[in-house]
Amino acid sequence: MNIRKIFFATVSLFSIQLFFPYGAYATDKIIRYEKEAGEAILENIVRNGGKILKKYSIIDAALVSVPDEAARSIDVRSVRGLRSVEDDEYRYWLAEDSFNIPSVKQIKKKSAGTATQASAVSVVQDASITEGYGGDNGKKAVRYTAQEIPWGIKRINAPAVWGRINYSNVRVAVLDTGVNYNHTDLKSVRNGYNAIDPSKPALDDHGHGTHIAGTIAAVADGHGVAGVVPGIQLYSVKVLDSDGGGRISAVASGVEWAVKNGMNVLNMSISSRWDSAVDDMITAAYKAGITIVASAGNYGNQVRFPANMEETIAVGAIGTDDTVPEFSCRGRDLDFVAPGVDIYSTTKDGGWANNTGTSMACPHVTGLAALAVAAGARGPEEVRTALQNAASQLSTVPYVIWQGKGLIDAARIKKP
Repeated sequence: MNIRKIFFATVSLFSIQLFFPYGAYATDKIIRYEKEAGEAILENIVRNGGKILKKYSIIDAALVSVPDEAARSIDVRSVRGLRSVEDDEYRYWLAEDSFNIPSVKQIKKKSAGTATQASAVSVVQDASITEGYGGDNGKKAVRYTAQEIPWGIKRINAPAVWGRINYSNVRVAVLDTGVNYNHTDLKSVRNGYNAIDPSKPALDDHGHGTHIAGTIAAVADGHGVAGVVPGIQLYSVKVLDSDGGGRISAVASGVEWAVKNGMNVLNMSISSRWDSAVDDMITAAYKAGITIVASAGNYGNQVRFPANMEETIAVGAIGTDDTVPEFSCRGRDLDFVAPGVDIYSTTKDGGWANNTGTSMACPHVTGLAALAVAAGARGPEEVRTALQNAASQLSTVPYVIWQGKGLIDAARIKKP
């Protein structure tokens, strides 16, 4: 037995009072345990008046509730293998993204000012494309205008691959505040899972998730906006409420849903301090073959959790001038940068608005990761390699740790 296992076995010799203190109010707990000890630990909790609220299936953990009086009597001195017990905390996971609703005049001015932002990008006005899939799958051809393409979509050269890469079988999930999948620009978004209340649809009552979804998947139909991969299969996974907060157990459950339902790419435009249960779940998702793209954070310092995990792709922001804004987190954990300032996308009330933050940069790379999967990349490391091969560092950014491998060009994505 290694040192770590010895430690946890030793901890489990003590009364559960160590984790559920005498006199504390009852709170839900997430317990992590060694696989072989799990059933005995859960039976002990139930036997002493507790409840098993949820048993996770892809990691060895459970969400439990233990009342005050039971906490004083539970004794697991004969049970080994308890790894940890933590409160199922409610946290605010949105890194203070800034919502700004522009006027029509501002929008027109911005469209005119960014049409030539990247000289290497060629966007053909009124070019005929196939709605977010490939050129020969029988879908009705639609038309788009240059004004429909936000500057960020132009900057990563996404329109250059529309109609050339068939991504109809790629499945993407947005783990966030939900998505207004009734929006006219989000026709391909589907109700996935509401981890806060599984009996209800995963609709957005905040706005953050709908904005993310538009950048990934808004359809190209001649009005509104178009996403990186217009019309791709995108699933709403609601783990945060109308205040942008959510419990650890909900975030973990959302990641688990993505694994169990065969998602290829998962967008996590959320951040917080480290948590063991979410860490375990993301690691399990990575091992299951899901590419996880996460926002670096908006605090201007080191990349935040979960973007700082080796298993995730961390995305920072750039502005329209190709520089890194002060708010964008940075460091050696940063993988790429993408447009994240004044990003125009869909809103929960059926309209469109600007938003700024690394949360807005993240879905650009999520869409690019979906293109890598469609191009033949298998598993998160092949996707990462494909994106690295398609990226170039920006001369306007002085330090590597501010931009990672740089900005990705959609037209350069190939199977590694």
